[in-house]
Amino acid sequence: MAWQSAVAPTINAPGLAVRMMNHLADQAAQQGVTVLETTINPGNRAVAMMLRKLARDRGLEVQTDVLFAGEDLPTEDGHLHPPEILYRMAPTPAEPTAPPAPAAAVTTP
Repeated sequence: MAWQSAVAPTINAPGLAVRMMNHLADQAAQQGVTVLETTINPGNRAVAMMLRKLARDRGLEVQTDVLFAGEDLPTEDGHLHPPEILYRMAPTPAEPTAPPAPAAAVTTP
């Protein structure tokens, strides 16, 4: 499980967060994991873009859905918490294969 990922702003390493997540995904894949899930708040565009790049690089399809609405996450000060969006990254479902065409009947005179 990766709860947070962060790279210090003073580190000039483009793509480091994606490389770290790929490393974790590689280790999970060795254990048979095929689906990655995480949540982010909708305002975190940097992480959303990083997750979409991770999925694209790994050939995964991204599905998103609201996992927790803001009102499901009360805060101590009474402010609304942003919703948590579930990002589910999984292999693209295989296209269904068409059944074989029926064999043509052959008649002889």
